[in-house]
Amino acid sequence: MKRESLEKIIRRRLELWGYNEIRIPILYEDIWGKENLIYFEKNGKFLALRPEITREILKSIRYDKIPKRMFYMGPIFKLNGREVEENYQIGWELIYKPSLWRDVEVLLIIKEVFEDIGVDDYIIELGNTKIWDFILRFIKDEEKVKSLREFLVKRDYVSFLDKSDLSNSELKSEILNLFYYDSCDEDCVFLNSSLRDEINFLNSFKKLLVKLGFKEDKLIVNPALMRPYEYYDGIIFEVYLKNSKTSLGGGGSYIERNKYNELLYGFGFAFVEEKLLELVNGTFLEENIRYFVYPEEQFIRIYEDMRKEREKGIISVFIPKDEGVLE
Repeated sequence: MKRESLEKIIRRRLELWGYNEIRIPILYEDIWGKENLIYFEKNGKFLALRPEITREILKSIRYDKIPKRMFYMGPIFKLNGREVEENYQIGWELIYKPSLWRDVEVLLIIKEVFEDIGVDDYIIELGNTKIWDFILRFIKDEEKVKSLREFLVKRDYVSFLDKSDLSNSELKSEILNLFYYDSCDEDCVFLNSSLRDEINFLNSFKKLLVKLGFKEDKLIVNPALMRPYEYYDGIIFEVYLKNSKTSLGGGGSYIERNKYNELLYGFGFAFVEEKLLELVNGTFLEENIRYFVYPEEQFIRIYEDMRKEREKGIISVFIPKDEGVLE
């Protein structure tokens, strides 16, 4: 019941913020990404098991001027060598034009979810795709840009520097400052004004989150951060357990076209549920339950007492005393 209780807690938190649950098929025809699992159907169509959920949600959503809030819980799949790896993902999306409040809302929900489940030992690492968009535009080969992005996602900075072949020595110095930003702090001097502005924005964003209740040591600015999937545009982030390199989940700002060729803007996040379950000890998952153990004929009489308890948020369960249960 641990998994079900965790999902119930997260679902309730999201509903309090106005998010509605959405469900989408596990199989789809739009083949993309090298982690797809593809098989051939009798009618000649190629189908794939989804490697993530956000893009599938965005395909069918229509553009609207008002915010759309939704969350999902479901499996995702990828190939790990020759083995099929299945994980369960819990995430939420706020579909709306780029706005500071939009990005902040999604991160505040993460904070509140951690509070709900009693996890305090977490770190949120903040980045900005516009930093690398500026740098990678100096490389004209699209395939090379794609491979360099993969190095950044893997944090293989040695390979990035080795394969980038950037002739601009000033730009190389800026890149090194990005990679060692956590240790150089004020010693990092970014000469390019556009790059400097994006990093300053990241730091201002962190200060705003602290003002809204985040502990400062929970937030780390990492301008070298990169996430998979090219639809990200703007603030991105990863969530870690302190002193661990394993990501609990991540997300950020994105732009994507739906099947109607409309541009959609949003900000989202997803946990890997299995990793989250490892952090909780189960004590917070104990439901607030009151059992009403009475003879069957008294059910009508005590119904009103049970109803009042439910209005307080207390689960009220009737047990027929004649059965000899919970004496």
